[in-house]
Amino acid sequence: MSLFQEKSYRSAIERIVSSRKHLDSRMRFGLLAESMRIQKSYLSKVLRGDAHLSTDQLYLGCKYLGLTPEESKYLQLLLEFERSTLPDRKESLRKQVERMQTVQLESKKHLKAGEVARDSEELALGNGAYYLDPTHQLVHIALTVPKYLSDPRLISQDLGIEPERVEQSIDVLTKLGVLAVSQENSAGKRARGKIELLQTQVHLPRESPFYRPWRAQLRQWALQRLLQLDSKKAYTFSVVFSADEETRTEIQAKFLEFLSWVEKRVAKTKPERVYQMNFDLFRWLG
Repeated sequence: MSLFQEKSYRSAIERIVSSRKHLDSRMRFGLLAESMRIQKSYLSKVLRGDAHLSTDQLYLGCKYLGLTPEESKYLQLLLEFERSTLPDRKESLRKQVERMQTVQLESKKHLKAGEVARDSEELALGNGAYYLDPTHQLVHIALTVPKYLSDPRLISQDLGIEPERVEQSIDVLTKLGVLAVSQENSAGKRARGKIELLQTQVHLPRESPFYRPWRAQLRQWALQRLLQLDSKKAYTFSVVFSADEETRTEIQAKFLEFLSWVEKRVAKTKPERVYQMNFDLFRWLG
């Protein structure tokens, strides 16, 4: 469970210590209280909901727990929210908590692709060349598979598109610096030579102006592809359910944990085929 799903700084502290004390002998409530410069009995009162920490005490506790600046800031916001007695300030703090939850539960916070990929705006050069035509992304990822890298003509056969379209994508990807292509002389003519992949991982943040059109076009291609495949080659799942906002947030956080596992697993596997995975979680009513 992500720390940013917690609604109370008390429950966050209790969960962190309880989950870590089996792995680290130094992680004890008594030592935590000592780091906060308070008695263990007072910390117990805090965790029961009978008292509050001060901002300084929580600051020291966050240092002891080794929390990141974002995690520490989040717990401080929860503390201020719980201690505030002014309705308008409490509402303002609530919105700050929700905004921070939204940011921290974005996929880019859980993926390493953003750390190694080129800047998304650079890849959008040429009127959004990379993201506004799904062909470029599919060709790009296909070229991570050895058989397609050695013979890109196979991409057009397997995707069912014209060879010229694959060639155009390779040209675009080369101009964007995603690929490097050597030139060979053949009978006095210049011909395309060996293709070298310079970039394999790309992550487009949701706030990018190219995100919506990219998502719409890629999804349309995906639906067409699903109609072409038999049930043994494609797994789809869809469900409509009712729940509260806390449950929705928890589902999203669980998926992000899974997404992080997927990225690590994919990094270790051999690139043999190109896959697509979608996950949608949105509100219909309410």
